[in-house]
Amino acid sequence: MKTLWKKKWVRRPVQACLLIVSLMALATVITNWWGARQRNRVVAELMREGHPVTLGTLLAPLPPDELNFAKIPFFTSPRGEEKEKRDAADSSVQAARQRLRAMNFMKGVSELKKRPREQDYQEWGRLLGCAGDARSCLERYDEVNAGALAALREGMSRPYAQSTWLHDIEKSGDWSLLNVWKGGLPLREVVMGLSLRAHAALAAGEPEVALESLVLGYRMAELIGSTALLPSVYKKVDACRLLKGALKGGLESGAWDDGQLASLDDILARIDLREDLRRANQVENACWLLTLDYLKQEPGQMAGWRTDSYLDGLSWGTRETICRMLPRGWFDLNATRELQHYRRRVDLLARPGLLAPWWRLGEELDAPIPRAVWEMPGSAYGTIFKDTCSGIVATQQARLACELERYRLVHHRYPESLEKIGGELILDPLNGQSFGYRLRDETYRLFSVGPDGTLTADSPLESRRGGMPWVW
Repeated sequence: MKTLWKKKWVRRPVQACLLIVSLMALATVITNWWGARQRNRVVAELMREGHPVTLGTLLAPLPPDELNFAKIPFFTSPRGEEKEKRDAADSSVQAARQRLRAMNFMKGVSELKKRPREQDYQEWGRLLGCAGDARSCLERYDEVNAGALAALREGMSRPYAQSTWLHDIEKSGDWSLLNVWKGGLPLREVVMGLSLRAHAALAAGEPEVALESLVLGYRMAELIGSTALLPSVYKKVDACRLLKGALKGGLESGAWDDGQLASLDDILARIDLREDLRRANQVENACWLLTLDYLKQEPGQMAGWRTDSYLDGLSWGTRETICRMLPRGWFDLNATRELQHYRRRVDLLARPGLLAPWWRLGEELDAPIPRAVWEMPGSAYGTIFKDTCSGIVATQQARLACELERYRLVHHRYPESLEKIGGELILDPLNGQSFGYRLRDETYRLFSVGPDGTLTADSPLESRRGGMPWVW
């Protein structure tokens, strides 16, 4: 053996391997030390600045179950008893999905005229097994969903709408459940069904039923956003868009009296997307840090993540092996980078006032970022920031439209300018200036100038940044 060891072709490869292993071990030790040091430093700075980074300090106390809309049996039924919930999003929803987008995303009045609405009721009636008119569809919908509607009506007397999902995870201590998000999609389909019900009620001359559908829908949107994660904010904005078409139709047709309009304004005032985004930004950051801590213990779990790198072409076993070789400090360095991004976002969101900086940050976050290994979570921040901006503008426009309709009920005409309404409601959250307002015959056009300040009521759809609803 000693003779063999003296041969260079044996000794040098072994020495090279030992050197490589030693250097890798040293690099791992240094990475672990440096990553932990950087993370602890940034966490300490954030805590000194008053920005909590742990989930336990961010979760607000839950209201009593009897006062919580989220705790009605409709939402808390066992997994095996989901039929009633699905009834509120019956099969007609799927067939009407494309039409709903045209009706509720409000991409211009001309878009609504491309297909007569009677065709929608004919299709809906065929699926529901009833006559193809608005009244028959409404009656059939209420018959199919009687239990769900009764449960939602009972829950409206409860003043709070607070999801318990994150509290349940914190109580269980199983942070791996953070990767199994049970967000708002089923609830969104209930909102979609309520939107269809409101449209049918208006067409059937039942404004009270339409109003009830909208109030229930906006309460559902409030519940969707209460999970306090960024996807839930996005789903809440989307739910409000689904209800916009019926709300706009009811206002334009003069379906509601002053008291009903006041109740609509009250429910719209509860849609606080600014606070939703601020809180979701904090909770999402805390959840991401917990996820990284979990992956430090189980790095092989990352093998199943969707990636945007060369890892996509590797087998599962190879990817899992590479993930298990990552040093713990690698996760801490990624946590440090996310905390630095979080500090920037939280500083911006903490500033009261205009939304234009939020939009610009959203565009910046949407820009592609080169990733050395794979794209870490956070790429959706830009879309959610921009969608929340558009949602805040649309919600304020909806409240202002209610005030314009109340003005018309008193004066039998719309005001010549928004100064007749006055107050902060007429100010565009994007730039602090008054919303654009144009009288057109016996109606009006209400619009925002958009994030770059160049839009008008007659701007083509293509200029509205992906069809965002800057025009009411």
